[in-house]
Order: sequence, then C-alpha cells, then structure tokens
Amino acid sequence: MKKAIMSFILLCSCFAFPARGQDFHEEITTHIGLGVSFSPLSLFTNGSDFISISQYPTPALYIPMKVGKSFRFEPMIWYTRASSGKEYKITTTLWTLGAGILYLFPAEKENSKVEFSVGTRFTINIGGETRTGPFLDESDSYTIFSMGIVNGAEYYFTPRFSLGGELMLFYKKNTDTSASLVSIGTAFFIRWFFN
Repeated sequence: MKKAIMSFILLCSCFAFPARGQDFHEEITTHIGLGVSFSPLSLFTNGSDFISISQYPTPALYIPMKVGKSFRFEPMIWYTRASSGKEYKITTTLWTLGAGILYLFPAEKENSKVEFSVGTRFTINIGGETRTGPFLDESDSYTIFSMGIVNGAEYYFTPRFSLGGELMLFYKKNTDTSASLVSIGTAFFIRWFFN
C-alpha cells in the first residue's frame, strides 16, 4: 500500500509543474485548479457484494491540471463514512485515491464555452465495515481497484470556472474476494482554476 501511495504522489508531482517541449520554442503552460465531484463512483464493494453509494453523497476532491490546450491530468481523493442500524450497528468507511488522464477536444470556435473530453480514470479504494451489537462484534476490510473510460463535457461560465459531467464505464475488482464487476456511472463536476 505504501508503494501505491508513493507512486501516486510521484505521478502527481510530475504533472504539477509547467513542462517545456523539446521541439517547440514556446512553453507549454499548466493551469492548476480545484474541483469537486458528486457521485464520483457509482458502485463499490461491501465485503463480497457491490452496493450503490448514491445514499452517500459525500463529494470527492479533484486537482485538475490542464497541460497545454489538449490534456488534463486530474488526481482525486475521496472519503466517506456511513452508519446504519440501531440495535445492530453497521459502519462503512471508504478511502479512494485516483487519477484521470483526459484528452480535451479543441473547440471549433475560439469563443466556444463548451469543452468535450475523453480519457481514462483509475482508483484504489480502501474500505472497511464494522458490525457491532449485543452478540456481535466483527469487522472486514477490502481493497478495490477500478479502471475505466470516461466521456465528458463541461461549460465554462468564465475562463476559470466550469460545470461539467461525465459518463463512466468502469471495471472493478475486489482483491480480497476476487469479485469483479463492470458498471456504468455518472459524475457531476465543479472546477475552478487558479491561473
């Protein structure tokens, strides 16, 4: 797990600074911002099952990095915790680290406010569930890897502020139970760029 987190941090650092192309005289600019997504994942695993998280509307935090005019690298982090039950209490927690690599289609008109994208996103989900009650006290943990393709669009109200959405097709695998699933999900984004 430590290797995965260190690899993720190193990959994010590589995209965090402006780069200079070898064959070009002009600098490739990087625009960095902050984004929030609602319904970042459609499904996650609970033990050996896959359940909906639409009842857990905790937003995910993104750091969009637009490299030049055509690419965006977007690391993300998400945490949620939910409890249910009275006599027998079930508490579910989930940490998610991930990133997206998107190709941005150039606008046909210079003053176009709509931008389309296609790309891939991948996540590492670390979850746990505890069940407590008068005669029960047990816990499970699990790790889910997911990777998928995304297709999105966003509307820029200003050059630095946009609202958008994505349609996602994901393959998910629970490494503890070997359960796997292909799912479709949606996400809605708010992005604000600093520069």
